Amino acid sequence: MRLEALLVRGYRSIDHVEIEDCGPFNVLIGRNNSGKSNMLSAIDSFFNVLQQGELLTIKSPAAKVLDFHNRDLATPATVTVRFLLDVHSRTELLSNIVTEAPQLRNAVDSLRTFSRLSVTVAFAPPPKAFAYISTISLGDSPDSASKDRILLSVETQTAAELYQRASRADELARDSQALTSIPERVPKDYLRRSQEQKVPSRFFLREISPDVLDPAFERLVDALIKEAEAPEDFIRAARAQAAKWGEEISNIGNSPLASPLNTFAGVEASIPGYVSRLLQRLASIKILHLQERRKPIGREEAAQLLELKMSRGGPAVLRDLQETVSTLLGVQLDAFRSDASPSRNETIAEIDVDNVLVQVNGAGIREALRLVLDYEFLKPEILLIEEPEIHLHPGLETSMMRYLRKISADTQVFLTTHSTNFLDTAAMSNVYLISRKTSTQIQALDAEQAEARLPEELGLRMSSLFLYDRLVFVEGRTDEGILLEWASILGVNLGNANVGFVQMGGARTFAYYAAERTLSFLAKRNVKTWFLLDRDDRDDGEVKKLQNAYGQTASVTFLERREIENYLVSAPALTRFIAWKQSLGSLGTGGGVDEAAVQTAIVDCANELRDVALSKRVAKRACVPVYPALRQVTEEQDGVAVADRIGTEIERMIGELRTAKEAVARIVAEQTNVLNEQWSQAYVALVPGDLLLDGICRRFGTRFRKEKDGVRLASLMRADEIPAEVKTIIVAIGAESV
Repeated sequence: MRLEALLVRGYRSIDHVEIEDCGPFNVLIGRNNSGKSNMLSAIDSFFNVLQQGELLTIKSPAAKVLDFHNRDLATPATVTVRFLLDVHSRTELLSNIVTEAPQLRNAVDSLRTFSRLSVTVAFAPPPKAFAYISTISLGDSPDSASKDRILLSVETQTAAELYQRASRADELARDSQALTSIPERVPKDYLRRSQEQKVPSRFFLREISPDVLDPAFERLVDALIKEAEAPEDFIRAARAQAAKWGEEISNIGNSPLASPLNTFAGVEASIPGYVSRLLQRLASIKILHLQERRKPIGREEAAQLLELKMSRGGPAVLRDLQETVSTLLGVQLDAFRSDASPSRNETIAEIDVDNVLVQVNGAGIREALRLVLDYEFLKPEILLIEEPEIHLHPGLETSMMRYLRKISADTQVFLTTHSTNFLDTAAMSNVYLISRKTSTQIQALDAEQAEARLPEELGLRMSSLFLYDRLVFVEGRTDEGILLEWASILGVNLGNANVGFVQMGGARTFAYYAAERTLSFLAKRNVKTWFLLDRDDRDDGEVKKLQNAYGQTASVTFLERREIENYLVSAPALTRFIAWKQSLGSLGTGGGVDEAAVQTAIVDCANELRDVALSKRVAKRACVPVYPALRQVTEEQDGVAVADRIGTEIERMIGELRTAKEAVARIVAEQTNVLNEQWSQAYVALVPGDLLLDGICRRFGTRFRKEKDGVRLASLMRADEIPAEVKTIIVAIGAESV
């Protein structure tokens, strides 16, 4: 039976969440505290109840107030799982019904077209925390089923009666075990002294079973001791009392219910045999839940490996396991009897990885082995994994991903992850976005549409689209780092606002990232989008044109200064930066540095770069690309040969270039006038920022490398040194409501 659908209500952070069409390999993604682990915990709690093989368990896996949504203790939490039945399971179930109730043969025939079984587990809130199977039905919906397809339905009143009976049976079994263990654990002479000196039984009961020290049990034991003339008499009396309790437990299980069950055969006062057999089948489903905090690998696993070496057929299994580990992790795995074993009768096993104790290996290898060995030893039908990438380097993440994909052919896998390696290489057919505002929500990603519209060659990873509420598109890696440093200095927590960055690799790719299909997809996901671009040498007309074209679905912001490095030009911050660079000693040969000297260097270096700024502005306007009109060339024209058409088009292009050449002098004059008008007030904003910073640093015997030093310089700025324009942008991106 495969888990096909899941419905969770009122469980922890989940109010109402439904997953349809689960596949062999299912990925749950989302930000921290969104409820991903609660989804896996809900599945685990469901199977925890099923594995008891009973209709009700008093040991509920959801027994705390925090296990109920918004601490609502008025309503049970429920988890419904829809299973896809294989032919054998369906045939066996229907055959069992007919065998027990032959009069239902015609009704059973109507069920043969259904291949899905829905089971609902209800978790009653504390103080009487228990869990029970409330509904079993055949059909296609995990939420409801027609009455004629319900195999079992347990009303609240019936569940309360079942709980009372189970609690009483558990109490009797516990008392019986404690009573019969007294002769084994309490010396006879101690019993004799208790009889002679009339010592209350609680003094030795405390050592046997502290959880049964209730007054009624103590009075019973005291009475048995008092009535016994010798320890042997007490032993016989204890066994007789345990036998009475055993009969009472049997009567509890066999007596009819006062509040009946609703079954496929009608109202019943006991659990039908076909339901009991179905419960046993469900109880046999093996599930493994690997939580985020996993137990360190150690002696237990070593003993299992050593047992394989020593048991019949075990060496072949061990070789397969060793081959799996070698292929996956690139290490050799083995187990041996420890030299510290005290005797041949008491063996202590140890695991070696590449001939070194596993405890000496790195955390990544240990975590990966933990996962692999747990799976290989149990071979569960369902595997739940929280954050499988913990402690794994990217290469090992990819290997682990391949391994999990491989085993999903035999085991249904559900995993939570933040890793882009696990997400971006996943088959996107069963990826679910987990988010949380007032409660956990889940969305099956329309991956086919997303992948078609957002090709990977743009560098826009799928994880960037689904893990963030806000995306900031910047030109390069240093832009992101600088903005993050400034946000930290300004006290703007971009992490709390769930802001992600996408590096476009330059302004030339802007049109690709800002394509209508990309922005439309993000808008549907309610992702707020910013494009933060360098001004470079664009004029106001070009800036407004781009903003008008894309500003309807995204915020397109052009920096007023030429590039982001121009905002790093602050005399106080540069003074601290240069002093730090000089302290490194590699290039620090320029002597002392003070703020006045740095300010002078800023002015001097900007003036030296004035011609560079002018040439870039002129080139931007004069060196406009000229493209051939290919349609004019390739379309047939009456009486015009191909060579003539191409020649005409080249002459047109030459004409455009000649016109551009003739305009160079005019453009130089125009841009010179613009620079003259703006220079005194904006010289820092007009020259290339990285060249200006490097020139300043050279004056003091050091260098500024854009890729290495931009983020460091940004980190040395104080809040009042960050320009107001940048502050406004960062505050807007990180605002609580945008």
